[in-house]
Amino acid sequence: MPRDWLPTDLRRRRALEDRLAAVFEAAGYAGVDVPVVEPADLYLRKFGGQALARTVVFTDGAGRRLSVRPEFTASVVRILAEQSPALPLRWYYLGPVVRLGPDGGVIEFHQAGVELVGMAGPDADAEVLELLGRALAEAGIRGFQLKLNHLGIILGLFDKLGLAEPLTTFFIASLDEVAAGNLPPELARYLEELAEAGESDGLREVLAAVGPEGARRLVLSVLESIAGPGRTGRRDLTAIADRLIRRLNLADELSALRTAADFARRLNPLRGPADQVFPEAGRLLAEFQLDPAPLESLRELVGRLGSVLSGRGEVVVDLGFSRGLGYYSGLIFEAALPTGPELRLGGGGRYDGLIAELGGPPAPAIGFSLTVENLLSAAEG
Repeated sequence: MPRDWLPTDLRRRRALEDRLAAVFEAAGYAGVDVPVVEPADLYLRKFGGQALARTVVFTDGAGRRLSVRPEFTASVVRILAEQSPALPLRWYYLGPVVRLGPDGGVIEFHQAGVELVGMAGPDADAEVLELLGRALAEAGIRGFQLKLNHLGIILGLFDKLGLAEPLTTFFIASLDEVAAGNLPPELARYLEELAEAGESDGLREVLAAVGPEGARRLVLSVLESIAGPGRTGRRDLTAIADRLIRRLNLADELSALRTAADFARRLNPLRGPADQVFPEAGRLLAEFQLDPAPLESLRELVGRLGSVLSGRGEVVVDLGFSRGLGYYSGLIFEAALPTGPELRLGGGGRYDGLIAELGGPPAPAIGFSLTVENLLSAAEG
């Protein structure tokens, strides 16, 4: 349940929020605020995975499907799509968010975060990570781990396999589970349905050779010869042919998803210091004939992170982790205290395609959010 904030704790929280706001403003970021309640579709379209199950959705008296704000980024992107302000822009926010916990109960906590929109490349990524480091320093945090991944690695495989966009969104949001060998129930059920397409490798090869329209004509002619004149209508045979081709295509999709899941599981153990992870990751990308550019981008960024840590923490490259959100498109990161039960302080990543998907102009974007309650707990420890 949401907690009460009595005077002493409230003063501590507001003092930390004020100091974080000062850090953000000193870096050139301007404050914004967004509604606590938004149309549910704003979040449901691109969250996917576990984050979707944690979103509080309800219907108001006018029959509109709404959601209590589970985070700020989607609302900030909505503003950009609606108003198209001049870019680049630097915004920050402070405020409460509400989610459903694992047991279905309501959880409220406070976020402090930033969004940098209109800048791509290593300079923008480094700027945001350096600001994250300054915010953690202002909160008095030491001994944290900064975990990094680049989703361009696995997205390159998805593109090569031709996976549909809804599948890639769900896969990215559930990457932690898939990489650990634990398929989410939704994905497991989908794989079972695809498996029902059966083994028809030879026929798929023949149909692929003649193209989509040729395949349709070929299957239809075979069905007509089997059915004979008058056995069934042309429209029925056409529907049967379409269903058969669809089942064969599903079998191809099953093979692609199995390849993607296998690749994710092989990424999972690639975790640790950069100089240990990068050589093995390079060999894996070469084996799958994938573009090494995302890995090289991550390597360059790691080399620039000394100013972020300033002796307060360490960088860990973890190629099997995700943030549980389907809209990330490149660099993702998370700061946590690893001692005892892991205490997640915050994280973020790059979401270059989200603004255009919500109706705005195409623009690169990156940001992060920190959990204020966890910063307070870490500073006490």
